[in-house]
Amino acid sequence: MSSALLKVALLWLALAILNGNVHADSSSRFALNSLFSTKTPYFWVKNNDEAVDEDSEFLYDAPGTTDSTKSCLSFHVSALIRHGIRYPGLKWIKRMDAVYEKLTKSAVGLSQKSEFIKNWSNPFPHDKEHSLAPLGQSELFALGKRFGQRYKSLFEEETDKIEYFISSKSRTADSRRAFHEGFSKILSADDDEFGDQAPVLDDKILRFHSRCKKFVDQIENNDTALGEYFKFKNGPEMNQVYNDVIKRIVHDDDLLNADDVITIHQICAFELSFFGKSDWCQYFEQRDMEVIDYFNDLKHYWQKAYGYKLSSDMSCPLVRHIFQQIDIALHDFEDGEDFTLGTFRFAHAETLAPVYAALGLYKDPEPLRANNFEKQTTRQFRSSKILPFAANLVFVLYECEPDVDMEDFEESDEENIYVKMFVNEEAVIIPACGEILCKYSDVRKYYFKHVDRCDFEKVCEINKVHDEL
Repeated sequence: MSSALLKVALLWLALAILNGNVHADSSSRFALNSLFSTKTPYFWVKNNDEAVDEDSEFLYDAPGTTDSTKSCLSFHVSALIRHGIRYPGLKWIKRMDAVYEKLTKSAVGLSQKSEFIKNWSNPFPHDKEHSLAPLGQSELFALGKRFGQRYKSLFEEETDKIEYFISSKSRTADSRRAFHEGFSKILSADDDEFGDQAPVLDDKILRFHSRCKKFVDQIENNDTALGEYFKFKNGPEMNQVYNDVIKRIVHDDDLLNADDVITIHQICAFELSFFGKSDWCQYFEQRDMEVIDYFNDLKHYWQKAYGYKLSSDMSCPLVRHIFQQIDIALHDFEDGEDFTLGTFRFAHAETLAPVYAALGLYKDPEPLRANNFEKQTTRQFRSSKILPFAANLVFVLYECEPDVDMEDFEESDEENIYVKMFVNEEAVIIPACGEILCKYSDVRKYYFKHVDRCDFEKVCEINKVHDEL
């Protein structure tokens, strides 16, 4: 087979795995349910075979009215995109090694279904920890193509009016590069003509969580802040999972502990996303996966999103950057000047979750707690759906005017500017107006605190007298 054909074959296989189409065992049932929290591949949430509708121009009828059809044309896109599938962190890789050592060196016999462990070796090398995986590159390449298809009319003749931002982590730079390759493949037959704009590295806006000392000290590194998470970890639902899973693996119930079961779940998650199958997944039933999914959601909810006001407040440098860049584009658009058509930022789950909270997205009526698992089966805050690898939040600005024969139309230019928000390519209800299409001026006013009153130093200053927790 030629190198070109081999490359095509490997890309086909990668995309097939991403779409959940290549499975050889019972683990396939979990890929389709997307129950792996932030370790869920993007194309288990979004079907890559689904047709992409161009969103550059559309007609909009406001609900409940008969005379407000608007013709809308997009003129600016602002996106925040999580990196693609990555290798596990070193902490988890070492834990995987430790579980393997414990099971293979013990004198206690493995169950019949565990014989594969004797020949298993950890497929995740230490020196790859946290780096973007080949499948992550394929994931972002495919996402870039989808964005190119969706906004083709906007970008195809203005390919130099794009800005890229990345964090200091290599996985965001590699994700941006793969995204750009897919994006340019749709927009230009000549890669040299399209060019590749050098990204701006900016941790101040994309890794604000690591720069906020108050967050690091009082939430991220403070077990007290994750009280609900630890209650659930030691509660009846998780204890049932531990007991059932351990019995399926080994004859001695005392050989493995709760942390080992959680580690085995991580092996299952990563192997399934990398290879499309994992023998380790056979130890879990559907109920087990749902319980562990909620367990992980508790951590993300309390640490990164709605658990504490600080989590959303500290995202204001990024929220401000999003709206300020939009304001600049809008000003230049109205003045007939050249402006940036697209701003694309590549970051992390720890970046997206606080921004969701700042925007008021996916906020459940009742907080996620250790004692309301059964009540939260239809929760909005489900990290496997809203924070998978390659998760994306997109603002699109439109100039909207009446479609036909509206008399006495004398609205100002500002009143003609509308905005949509998309999460993972699906339009979401914007809290500012309760619709999927809002006047930009209304949205801008709704979030003014995060934009015009952002004082990151004050938000993240540790006040020993008034501790949030």
